[in-house]
Amino acid sequence: MTDVAGERVGSGLDALFRALFEQSPLSVQVLSPVGETVAVNAAWERLWGITLVDLPGYNILEDPQLAANGVLPLLRLAFAGEPTAIPPVAYVPDRGAHAGQARWVRAFASPIRDDAGTVAHVLLVHEDVTDLVAAQEALRAREEQLRLAVEAADLGTWELDLATGVMACSARCKANFGRPRDAPFPYEALLAAIYPDDRAGMEAAVRRAVVEGERYEVEYRAVWPDGSVHWIAAAGRTIAHEAGHPVQMAGVTHDITERKRAEEGLARLAAIVESTDDAILSRTLDGAITTWNRGAERLYGYPADEVLGRHVSALVPPDRQHELEHITERMTRGERMEHFETVRLRKDGTQVDVSISLSPVKDAAGRVVAVATIARDISERRRVETERARLLEQERAARAEAEAAVAIVRRVQAVTDAALAHLSLPDLLDALLDRMRELLTADTAAVLLLDADDASLVVRAAKGLEEEVEQGVRVPVGQGFAGRIAAERRSITVEHLDRADVFSPTLREKGVRSLLGAPLLVEGRVLGVVHVGTLSPRRFSDSDVRLLQLVADRMALAIDQARLYEAERRARAEAEEAVAARDRFLSVAAHELRTPVTVVKGLAQLLARPPRTNVADADRRARLLSQLAEASDRLAALTEDLLDVSRLRLGQLPLRPRPLDLAVVVRTVVERHRDALDGHHALEVAVGEETHPVPADPDRMEQVLDNLLDNAIKYSPDGGRVEVAVQPDGNGVLIRVRDEGIGLPPGAVEAIFEPFGRAANATRANLPGLGLGLHICRSIVQQHGGRIWAESAGEGQGTTLSVWLPSEARTEAPTEDGSGIAEGERGGGPHLG
Repeated sequence: MTDVAGERVGSGLDALFRALFEQSPLSVQVLSPVGETVAVNAAWERLWGITLVDLPGYNILEDPQLAANGVLPLLRLAFAGEPTAIPPVAYVPDRGAHAGQARWVRAFASPIRDDAGTVAHVLLVHEDVTDLVAAQEALRAREEQLRLAVEAADLGTWELDLATGVMACSARCKANFGRPRDAPFPYEALLAAIYPDDRAGMEAAVRRAVVEGERYEVEYRAVWPDGSVHWIAAAGRTIAHEAGHPVQMAGVTHDITERKRAEEGLARLAAIVESTDDAILSRTLDGAITTWNRGAERLYGYPADEVLGRHVSALVPPDRQHELEHITERMTRGERMEHFETVRLRKDGTQVDVSISLSPVKDAAGRVVAVATIARDISERRRVETERARLLEQERAARAEAEAAVAIVRRVQAVTDAALAHLSLPDLLDALLDRMRELLTADTAAVLLLDADDASLVVRAAKGLEEEVEQGVRVPVGQGFAGRIAAERRSITVEHLDRADVFSPTLREKGVRSLLGAPLLVEGRVLGVVHVGTLSPRRFSDSDVRLLQLVADRMALAIDQARLYEAERRARAEAEEAVAARDRFLSVAAHELRTPVTVVKGLAQLLARPPRTNVADADRRARLLSQLAEASDRLAALTEDLLDVSRLRLGQLPLRPRPLDLAVVVRTVVERHRDALDGHHALEVAVGEETHPVPADPDRMEQVLDNLLDNAIKYSPDGGRVEVAVQPDGNGVLIRVRDEGIGLPPGAVEAIFEPFGRAANATRANLPGLGLGLHICRSIVQQHGGRIWAESAGEGQGTTLSVWLPSEARTEAPTEDGSGIAEGERGGGPHLG
């Protein structure tokens, strides 16, 4: 003890007090009644780093720090005679060895009275609690971190008294079991709530923790009062008394239902499940990372030993470094930041979407000393949000598309309604295909209608596939894309044409990638198929299918009505044509028959006169008889043509096919005509030595060739060459008869095959004929499964008549217009070019 005023103090202190005063480990300061320091011990000097001589003029009752931290009122109580305890306060010396260093001190001020009872001194005893306060502050910081971690992780806490079985649960713990926060939840209720199959495992884990001192860690299912099943993860440990016997268990529960559902759905990716745990870390205000949990390791990819002490900016992408300054400013002000969504950087350089909650960590004095951070991976949520936004956009677009489609459908309906008024099928199909392409944003569209025998679909109209109409593409029902739609009577979509069965090669040639088709149905009857296509891959939606079927239904109704109208119009036209044909027939027949009949009649009259006996009269009679024979042959030929036409209409023209070499038939017929030529025509034949067998009726084929040669000679009155050629062609045999005669005017190449059909220039030239020969020829050729057609460069350019017959018998007869295709003939047939 340093005694400066020994005389004043010595009278009040005895030897024992002096010894205690000097040897006390506590800082002791003796104050005068007015607040001046009169004595201090060695512990005091060590505490403050000064001696008594360093306190000239110092009065404790005038110390501004003690006034600011509220100590002076307590000291004055002691000076007034009342012993007073002073709680821990921080005091910063302004002099001595510890100047500027805060010291946490708690004290006790006790008055010392003289014999008269007056306060003669105040004894102030200090205890240095700086280390204790620092430890308490660290403990509070850890508790705050733990609280934040528990709250952020939705952990429920529980405590179980092993002696009484009484359990205390937090509100979150009760919520994990579906119980209200204020409802009682004893241990027995917890056991009853556990799924029966999991209860034994949970109880076994508790026993191991109690008996063997192991950490209690288990996952089990819990049945909520509403019957729903939830997964719970529970963890804890035992707490033992001094003798080492466990007396209590404490731990946490966590609802891991979502995680378990993910595990069940992604068993092969089970290792990823733990990555959904939150990352918890702390750092100083300067940014140095001080704590790092396993969740942070999983989220960011850094093990703790690689990241502790590093600056937190290592986790922030370069373009987001400014966020750190903003966060630090808010933390310094003591503000919390909840669910701040941003992007952070992993060790491998990839970025991850996170939701971060940040809290300032304060010391006992309320100063912010660190930042606690909880980061949660929200990549999946962002993906879902992005997907949801995309779906909402799709829905908006679909709604807009649907509204636009309704407007288009109304236009389609207006078109079909108008079509029902004027019933022009070609115009209807053309307009509807345009509307369909607009309606479904398609590149191609086509309508195929069933043919007369309902066995094939024929392309009747197309947009973007016009070649199919020109080629008369036919699709058998049940085959290919359109054939399946007709057979199954339902809409069909094809997303990738390269993996689909399509019958027409034009679709692939035109680059069509995706198709949508629907049947044309009227009262359950299939009229045909309509389909649209795109040149880029596309998945047609359900609304696309419904819209096309709606249009198809309207189209089918319009087509059916148009067909009825066409049938009525055609029947009326046919009736009118029949009347006209009758009139033409009567006119032509009267004209054609009049000449031979007149000749026969005149010759008969001449021959009825009595004969003379001279040679001249005999020669004249012979000539008359020859002319009579020619006229009779002409009448017989005309009569036979008329009978053949009648037989054809009644289906009574018999055929007796057998293997027939057309080369032989051609040579025979040509030689017969060569004998009758008058020298104006040169008959040339191109028939090689090879055979050209076909199944055919010999008589009928001679009839066809006779007619073709007769026409070639008759319609080239000025003479010239007549060429006949036989050659193999595809899977058949082709015969060509070419002349250098009057040729055919435009539009006559088909008309000459109609009954009584004659070219206008033949009529003008007064060339004889009923116009039945080629019609009969076409019928005969078609019954043989073949085709006959005419070609001419124009009037005066000559004509070529061609006949194609299959080398094998057909199993399907052609239609009247020759459009039928025999089984096995696709890809072959006559070449028209």
